[in-house]
Amino acid sequence: MSGGEAWGPRYRTTPGAVAARMLIYGVLLAGAAWTLYPYLWMVFTSFKPMAELNNAYLLPRRFTWVQYRKLFEVAPMWLYFFNSIRVAAIGVVLRMLFCTMAGYAFAKHRFPGRGLLFIFVLATMMLPASLFVVPSFIICSRLGWVNKVWALTVPGAADAFGIFLARQFILTAVPTELLEAAKLDGGGEWSIFTRVVLPLCRPLLAALGIITFTYLWNDFFGPLIYFNKSEVFTLPIGLQNLSLPRGQLLQGVQMAGGFLVTLPMAIVFIALQKQFIGSLTAAALKG
Repeated sequence: MSGGEAWGPRYRTTPGAVAARMLIYGVLLAGAAWTLYPYLWMVFTSFKPMAELNNAYLLPRRFTWVQYRKLFEVAPMWLYFFNSIRVAAIGVVLRMLFCTMAGYAFAKHRFPGRGLLFIFVLATMMLPASLFVVPSFIICSRLGWVNKVWALTVPGAADAFGIFLARQFILTAVPTELLEAAKLDGGGEWSIFTRVVLPLCRPLLAALGIITFTYLWNDFFGPLIYFNKSEVFTLPIGLQNLSLPRGQLLQGVQMAGGFLVTLPMAIVFIALQKQFIGSLTAAALKG
């Protein structure tokens, strides 16, 4: 029996199966359209001229860049972009490094109290984030980190979710035999970590990078607490200042700013989506 004959009957369709599949696809498309419509309305509104901002239709009758020109005229967007990129880049590097190091230790090293310490780390995920606001601000204030990027990046450099994700991935993706062979070759802990573990953790690093970048890029509460100088504001704080009542002009400007803010996240996710999905799958399969 050929491969086509062996597998063919499983893929035979009937009118009922086709109708059911079409119904499922229709429901999924309707849900996708319902989800995407507000975003598409924001995008197309950013290209509308001033006279069309209050119109309810989706597509503009005439595309224009006037909202984007006004956006850069009324706010120092390049400065906000630079501040957001700096915060996100430093936060991504720190979180990838420290979470991977901690996950590697929990996954491949045996030391007294390892299980209890890992449970303690996971227990911190059950506490609301608002509980840490006051202690974190006091610590950062005493360290002189107010209005500095370290206040947003260092406290979350080794968070519980990142450590858990790293441990689960390393348990599956990094063979213990490979680590033992590296030790027999005379490799030290740092050499093994950088030359053996990290190259095998590219999907994990991509997942941590996407999650951290998205969080820090969209973070509004953190900069609102730690930053009080306009020259260090990030994009969420800068766009919030555009929501002040200054007339009809800012409606289109806000839409243009919102569209520009979402572009980097979309680009990063599209570029790293395969590694991101692979890392989450490996973490889910390993108990």
